[in-house]
Amino acid sequence: MGCGPAAEARQRAADLEEAWLDPDIHAVPCARGGYGSARLLEIVEWAKLADAIAGGSSKPFVGSSDITALHQAFALTLPLGSHAELDATSGVLRTRQPAPAAPGGRPSARQT
Repeated sequence: MGCGPAAEARQRAADLEEAWLDPDIHAVPCARGGYGSARLLEIVEWAKLADAIAGGSSKPFVGSSDITALHQAFALTLPLGSHAELDATSGVLRTRQPAPAAPGGRPSARQT
């Protein structure tokens, strides 16, 4: 694989898919800020992740900072029941229902 932002984005997308599809992994945390995470929107194979959820494999996708684009893509694209976020001011974990799923297609940076 080459180097630079495009190659890094392909590797990050592959890592995300691998973690989401691995039945031995029970949550997908993002350990650092997600600079460039919007580049993944057009690369991630959302249908594979949706098929895994339809097959009963769902898990939390957790992180903050610049992974907001990915959180929104998960909410718009995948049939997840809820989304959790950490309230930075109180440290309380709260849940809310995600936005309605977009009718087909991949999310784009404009949708997020």
